[in-house]
Amino acid sequence: MSEQTATARAAEAGAVEAQIREVERARIAALLACDYDAFEALLDERLVYTHATARRDTREAQLASLRGGAYRYLEMETDPQQIDVLGDAVVVAGNQRAVIEIGGDAGERRSVYTQVWARRGDDWKLLCMQATAIPA
Repeated sequence: MSEQTATARAAEAGAVEAQIREVERARIAALLACDYDAFEALLDERLVYTHATARRDTREAQLASLRGGAYRYLEMETDPQQIDVLGDAVVVAGNQRAVIEIGGDAGERRSVYTQVWARRGDDWKLLCMQATAIPA
């Protein structure tokens, strides 16, 4: 690979990384605002969402839980520590802190997470989310 090609690929990866950081900000904003239509727009139809509790949801089950009020996010911060651009897929690994209200009780949860984002046309969609609780 020529130096010029490597430079172009690095620039493209940097642009994709910026796009992923932006869709992650949009995901958090939608969850905190309980704007589940905006959240849904970021999800791939084949989403697999594995919670830190080891419960696994499909896209439909995740949205039904949120819209039904099973829980809601009061605060959320993510720290993506590694973003790997692999063509039309991006793998993100990082740390997350969230305050979640379940059944009227709010509690802080910390986890490490892995996400897979897939390019769908001009958009990035969350294809997979896996969280693992950090022991207190």
